Amino acid sequence: MPAVSKAGLAYATLRKQIVSGELSPGSRVTISQVAEQLGISPIPVREACRRLTAEGLLEYNHNAGARVAAPDPTLRYDVGEYLSTLLVSIADNSADAATDDTLRTLRTLAAKFEEAADNNDFLQEREAITRFILTLIGLSRNTIVREQATEAWEHISVYLTEDRLHKMARIAAHNAPVIIDILERRRTQLPHLIVRADSPETPHTVGA
Repeated sequence: MPAVSKAGLAYATLRKQIVSGELSPGSRVTISQVAEQLGISPIPVREACRRLTAEGLLEYNHNAGARVAAPDPTLRYDVGEYLSTLLVSIADNSADAATDDTLRTLRTLAAKFEEAADNNDFLQEREAITRFILTLIGLSRNTIVREQATEAWEHISVYLTEDRLHKMARIAAHNAPVIIDILERRRTQLPHLIVRADSPETPHTVGA
């Protein structure tokens, strides 16, 4: 296996552990242990850690070694606002991709993370919110929008401690009906849109 592939394996493994919350902020990343677990030398692991440090997911101290970076509240807020804007935009422009089954799934997930918030069920909160957001992102036919929204969610999820996730579930429970309502209202407008033969790319309202 080439050295680059080994570094890629180490990078993908560590990034997944950080994003999933398996490695929480402040957790120490020991290069020798990671190398042993993956069956590779420390060199590609060190390369992967440098890459993750450049991305802001790890921080390195000569005395303490590598640790999962502590959240930056300002950055998290900015990314959160960005993600919220993208999700509303997706809901506003992807109604034609939302089937009855999709809407039922979104309602079910919204009810689940509201219930989980009431019961302080961290795992169910995380699973339901993640599935809700990824289901909504999947409605977009714009590859760039999907990638940007997914990246924003991955960045936020890195810093979702139990307390933060609980607060997010409360906010999500409040906002989810709004997003679902946007999808439903847009869907009711779709039958009133036609495309004129002389301008196939421009929709016009009936009677316009």
